[in-house]
Amino acid sequence: MAEKTTQKKGKKRWYHIFPPSVISKNSLGESSAYDPNSLVGRTISKNLGEVLGDHKAQNVQITFKINKIIENKATSKVTGYELLSSFLRRSVKPGKSRIDDSFIAKTKDNVQVKLKSLIVTRFKCQKSLQRALRDSARAYLIKKAASLDYERLVNEIVFHKLQFELRDTVKKLYPVNVAEVRVMKRI
Repeated sequence: MAEKTTQKKGKKRWYHIFPPSVISKNSLGESSAYDPNSLVGRTISKNLGEVLGDHKAQNVQITFKINKIIENKATSKVTGYELLSSFLRRSVKPGKSRIDDSFIAKTKDNVQVKLKSLIVTRFKCQKSLQRALRDSARAYLIKKAASLDYERLVNEIVFHKLQFELRDTVKKLYPVNVAEVRVMKRI
């Protein structure tokens, strides 16, 4: 038979989890652990509307990874951003073209991110025009990511500045309803 270990772990303690200060000062929630170092590396996914306190951002799921513990507070960094599938279903209607793309970009501080873009046109368009829109969006996003460090890139995606600039870029080729970053993941 195996020997039983009677090592006491102690009492679990609760730790508040906070997002990066540029996104929000509100707590993401709490997590319990025997050892605070066991929290490092855990991930938490939250609705962006809850994090920002803005109901307009409820179509986004954002993922945080705990990176350090200071006293009873766990700080985290953003590792993922994703549009909810319900928003995608509402955006794409019959008589419109949906253009998806997926690629890896490198930021100014050499962090690799996987970006997936989504463009929905106002009307159906030809495949050659869809390819031109996809290539234009990809070139813009790779150039923009290379000019920003990772934290700044996340900030621009979360607060939709990057998406507005992307839409202005691609609508010069063809009228579009939606130009979004569908997924952003840190690699």
